[in-house]
Amino acid sequence: MEQAGLVTRTREMVDQRVVNVALTPQARADVVDSTGLEDASFHELRTALRNLMRALDDDTEAGMGAACADDPV
Repeated sequence: MEQAGLVTRTREMVDQRVVNVALTPQARADVVDSTGLEDASFHELRTALRNLMRALDDDTEAGMGAACADDPV
């Protein structure tokens, strides 16, 4: 994916074992286009998904991840 120009990889300065992967501007535009969403709607969705990921991470760190797994949705 990096050779195709879709992502960039950078190592963390503090811990060289950590590699951050990010979409290139062109890949990001392709993702937005493929969703069929307007720009503002796409950014709202992305923000909502990031908030969900943070909440799930917080639950897991608090030891609640297993308890939440059995909760009905």
